[in-house]
Amino acid sequence: MKNFLIFVAGFIAGIISLLLFAAILSDDSLDIPGLTLFEQPAESLSVRDFEVFQSIDKGAALAREINPNRGWFDTGLLVLLISDDGEYYYDEQIVGVPEGKCMRQVGVYTYTTKSEDRKTIPAVKIMDR
Repeated sequence: MKNFLIFVAGFIAGIISLLLFAAILSDDSLDIPGLTLFEQPAESLSVRDFEVFQSIDKGAALAREINPNRGWFDTGLLVLLISDDGEYYYDEQIVGVPEGKCMRQVGVYTYTTKSEDRKTIPAVKIMDR
């Protein structure tokens, strides 16, 4: 009986160790190459709507501003949208800023285009005012 209790205790300790190790490895931090986050969020953007044109892993996407006064994609403002709530963006999704919230710049994202041009754009999140 003593050997059985030692076996069960070891088995339970192994399961707990495995779960702790998995929790450490499943770090939910945003680790996107080229992304530099600020220590504090910067200014709020006046833009209200974006259309996603390329999804990126880990709940981020490249998007363009939609300006209703001048038509779709007229201003050319590109951003990296970052989601905190686990939401994943998809191509051609329209992302609006809900009432009572704002779009704030939280960093910059640098990437290389297919034509080998290096671009740096604002990284933004939808946040409380």
